[in-house]
Amino acid sequence: MTPHQLTLGLGLLGLGLAPTVAAYTAPFDVVDELLASGQQKLIAGDAKGALEAFEQANGLSSGAPRTELWVLRAQMENGRKNDAMGRVEELEGKGALTERQADYLRGTFSFLVAEEQVAGGSRGGNPGFHYNDAQSFLKLALAANPDAYPDAWRTLADASRKGGDGEGAEVAVRGALQRLDGDPRTNMLAAEILVANGVADLGAEDEAVKAAAQAKVREGIAHAERAAALLGSDRRNAAALASAHAQRGVAQLWLGDKDAAVKAYADAMEWDPTQLDFGQLWGSLQDENQRPTVFVAALAEGAKRFEKRWGKATNADSTMLWWLGFGEQTIAKYEDAEAHFLSAVKKFPAYTNSWWYAGMCRYFRQDYPGAVAHWREHAAASRENLVASISENLAGNDQILLYVEGKRFGNGDDAAGVADAAFIAGVRADATPTNHRIWNNLGLFCRDAGDLLKRAGKDGDEYHTVSEYYERAYSAYERANELAPGKPYYMNDWAVILHYCLDRDHQKALDLYANATEIAERMLKQGGLDDEEKGLVEIALRDSKSNRARLVKLLEERKKREQERTGSGGGQR
Repeated sequence: MTPHQLTLGLGLLGLGLAPTVAAYTAPFDVVDELLASGQQKLIAGDAKGALEAFEQANGLSSGAPRTELWVLRAQMENGRKNDAMGRVEELEGKGALTERQADYLRGTFSFLVAEEQVAGGSRGGNPGFHYNDAQSFLKLALAANPDAYPDAWRTLADASRKGGDGEGAEVAVRGALQRLDGDPRTNMLAAEILVANGVADLGAEDEAVKAAAQAKVREGIAHAERAAALLGSDRRNAAALASAHAQRGVAQLWLGDKDAAVKAYADAMEWDPTQLDFGQLWGSLQDENQRPTVFVAALAEGAKRFEKRWGKATNADSTMLWWLGFGEQTIAKYEDAEAHFLSAVKKFPAYTNSWWYAGMCRYFRQDYPGAVAHWREHAAASRENLVASISENLAGNDQILLYVEGKRFGNGDDAAGVADAAFIAGVRADATPTNHRIWNNLGLFCRDAGDLLKRAGKDGDEYHTVSEYYERAYSAYERANELAPGKPYYMNDWAVILHYCLDRDHQKALDLYANATEIAERMLKQGGLDDEEKGLVEIALRDSKSNRARLVKLLEERKKREQERTGSGGGQR
């Protein structure tokens, strides 16, 4: 401690008594230094550090109003705005705060209330009302003393911008720039305000107005560049750096310089791609033919630079990679697109629809087994999400799946291909659950998959056992018959599963065969069938008769063998 801070009773020390501490008031410069330090921290966004500095200053000044004012300001920033505002009213009532000092704190309070309501979706509040209140109070405070509250100009600028007063926002932010030179947050706010105000007049017919607007947008770009320069290369500033560069990109797009915009957006993605709205960029970065070539160029460069800066382990680039894949697929760069989709879902498994698009990349390259392999991965991760992806363009996607289904089924003699056809029919049935033809196909493919495995002496494949394929076939035919009752060919196929595959419920199979025969005979007798339907009914009539006869014969033979085995019915014991 310095001599003026502490007076010791040296004579008393010799008597073994405790020293005496003189009444102490910190010197004026110490309090001012703490206030200045707290204000700098407040401006820089360090609310906790600002409060600590202000509380020290307030303690050293024995709670003087000029220091408590700043304690209350920092309390508001630290989430204690209601308590702080109550104390403001108390101090103002006592005359400890001037009306203009109270206006400064009221304006800050109103701004923070508006911000809280916006963050919470308003929740019944009216943020616009509070932004307007913030403007009114802060203007009064600053008119009385423009330099008393260093942070107030920036708050006023932000409140004006969000309250819809672009002109007032520009005046206020220029006041902030005069007093906060070297603060990146102020430069960023200036960039946003100036670009927005300039853009509003870019379409003016008056060339002088248009030129002034362009100059204002360029001034905004300069402030965004200044903000980025002030932020430097500290990784802790990654989000702010990305925002600064993205603001440059927005401005360059408005000026019509897409090359400069691509560079700016790549700069932003290098730092933190999570700060960008890629859906919005998709619509902005199109070429003259409305193709996303510019979009792909920006994301490809951004992805490369992000990985160089941050490495491959982070997943912060997963959204960027997904969109890059989407853009590349759109311009037929299928191999690159597939790689980026797979990278996106590997980094962030919640992007399950990446598997659908990766499969589409294989489809467009006519690699149908590869397409199905990716779609199987999608189903394993979330079958519901796969169905949702198909349903986004149900008519078009179902046609694609139907085509691949046919390609994989082929001649029906390849077990892997038939299994793939069964898988595709299954997801098609999930996407269109009332289409009886799809369910019928699913039954056929599952039955054939089981038959091929059985004939090869295998118990199953990597997806299902032979028995499971047959059970799936049974359920599919059952559903087809529910959706389209009275179709003799569906009845026959359903009975075939019980008869030849599952070897159970024989009476039900016999009844289905009999019903199929009866209905087929009646339909053919009535006539009026088109050629396709007539052919199906004729086959159903033929097969249901022959299949029923075989099943009757099989059951009789089994009964006879059982009787011989047990000696019943007059045979040997």
